[in-house]
Parts: sequence; C-alpha cells; structure tokens
Amino acid sequence: MDKKVVIIIGVVFVVLLLVIVGGGFFLYSTFMGGAPEVQQEYVPDDIEVWTLTDSIMANLTTEDGTKASGNMLRVLVSFGLDTSSKDYKDFTADFVLKEVVVRDRIIKVLEQQTYARATSPDGKAEIAIQIKDSINEYFGTTIIYEVYFADYLAQ
Repeated sequence: MDKKVVIIIGVVFVVLLLVIVGGGFFLYSTFMGGAPEVQQEYVPDDIEVWTLTDSIMANLTTEDGTKASGNMLRVLVSFGLDTSSKDYKDFTADFVLKEVVVRDRIIKVLEQQTYARATSPDGKAEIAIQIKDSINEYFGTTIIYEVYFADYLAQ
C-alpha cells in the first residue's frame, strides 16, 4: 500500500473516532444531564427561639375554598431566628411592635387551609413553611429559619 493512502486512512480513522467520542459526550451531557449539582442548604450556627404570647385560632376552609368549614385550627407558633443574620437586631426590635400584624398574617395562612391538609402527614410542615415565608416576606428578610408549633390542634 502506498504511504499516502495509509496516512489518509489513519487521519480519517482518528477524525471519525474524535467525532464519535465528542458526539457521545455531547449526547450524554445533554440528555443525561451529567452529575447533578448539589447545593448545600444553609444551616445557621445559632438559632434563637421566639414564641408568640398566645395561641392563635382560625377557621379552616372547605375543600373548594369557598367558606369556613366549621373546623378550627389552634396553634401556638414559635420562630427559629438566625442570630447571625444582619437583620437580627432590626427584626427583634420590630417584632415586638408588630406582633399583631404577625398574628394577622398567621391567621390568613391558617384560614386558607382545609381540615384534610391541616391533618395530613405533611400538612403541619407545609403550613409551617407558608407561615415562615409570609412573615419573612412581610419583614423583607430571611431571618426566620424555621417555624415550630408548641401547640397544634385541628378539630
């Protein structure tokens, strides 16, 4: 065989091999997504617990969300505050002055719940997240890390 033919066949073989490997990598990374990115959840070093002064009671809604169902939910809410937050001092000063507004926002969250959701296995955790998000939104911060229930009664 001529040297030129061997070189051409070798070059074509290498180019073909590179196209196959590159195409396989592209298809794998596009459709398989590669290794998923793992984001670590922020966990504060120090959490201070603040508890509301009294329990809150609210009417639960019907399954279609049209009116009060005759069922009630009573909760005593505590907040796990991230003491390392830059908003900590402002939040703690405002919280005492705005507890009535905080209670009202919690009541609004509770009144959106149905008896089925409030008594479901994940319902309590979902309600806690909704309360946390509502209060953090009101104060314009993420200082509330977690919501705890010292009292939780649905009837």
